[in-house]
Amino acid sequence: MARWGLLRAALAVGGALTVGCQFPTPADRSPDAAIDAPTDAPVDARPDVVMGTVSVGYRTEAGVEERFTDLSAVTIEALLPDAGEPSGYRSVVGVSGADGRFTIEGVPPDVDYLLKVGTRYYQTRAHQIVLRSEVPVRPDVATVTMPTIVTFDEQPTPGGTPLYEVNVAALRANAFGQPAFVSDADHSLSMDWTAQAYTIYGPGGTAGLPRGDLGDDLLLLTYKSELQFGIEERHISSALLVADPTIVDGIARHIPGVGTAPPMTMLGRDAGFGRGTLDSGYDDRAQAEEVYQTVYAVPTLAARWSSVEPFEPGPPVANYSCSGSCIRRGLAPPDLSSPDPYSTTWPRVVVQRYLRKAWYRTPSG
Repeated sequence: MARWGLLRAALAVGGALTVGCQFPTPADRSPDAAIDAPTDAPVDARPDVVMGTVSVGYRTEAGVEERFTDLSAVTIEALLPDAGEPSGYRSVVGVSGADGRFTIEGVPPDVDYLLKVGTRYYQTRAHQIVLRSEVPVRPDVATVTMPTIVTFDEQPTPGGTPLYEVNVAALRANAFGQPAFVSDADHSLSMDWTAQAYTIYGPGGTAGLPRGDLGDDLLLLTYKSELQFGIEERHISSALLVADPTIVDGIARHIPGVGTAPPMTMLGRDAGFGRGTLDSGYDDRAQAEEVYQTVYAVPTLAARWSSVEPFEPGPPVANYSCSGSCIRRGLAPPDLSSPDPYSTTWPRVVVQRYLRKAWYRTPSG
């Protein structure tokens, strides 16, 4: 089953690079503390020294817990423009540690340079830098490291028709996935948490393992697709809240088709897409191709950075898509209501994506 790849929309705060800020002075702490905080740069700090930190803020209903990234094995360097080098840049290697801090000496002030942190690059001229992401998950989520097979009983659907699509969601534990049908004979679904479960927030990595004793939920979601007047609507048709959501690394588990049906509220959505602003700046040579509108539920509102691609905040509650033909015919998205199994205290996020194609004539054409 395909992931919701077409729905990847720019919710993320691209490469959260905060510059020009003084670092707060940390309070006294135990020498056994796992995480340190950056200190103020000294007032007489050399102007050619770059100082920075890398951290992740884990935002839950209880607040934000900041954890600094272990940089002891991460390459930190500044790439300075230099016409005398074959690449056009001269590398200045920095020093970094397990406390999330790094320094680079020999970077002239007021000069644009490329900051390399591991495999990521940032263009800046700042000398005090905070690289920070924020995710709406628990700070202590363990990730899967070995094959972990989880099977589910197929959920019945009205009329006994086959399921269209099934998603498994454990959003607080930073995991969702798509199990595959095993066979028509036993009506079961199976997934390997290492290969068919994915992270929702954070730059890649392996999926988290939900734990019931820490308040995680595990939902089995059945989706249904409908086509109306050229507009495809996909929404949740049923949901099962697994009684014990705990998945243990490397231990196979079967989840029976019994559990709690979470309260399903009806999610009403605005029929208007608000294309007026998006259409501005285009003339009749720019052809409308596709429109998507997707509704997500997220545990808390938190920014997640990615320098690679936009992201999807988990399985959607519902989405519709409209091709260029129905756009050109002037069809408005229908005012559709969809079942919503997530907590009413969670924020809902609406993502709109509008694709246009512009035609250009090349000099040789």
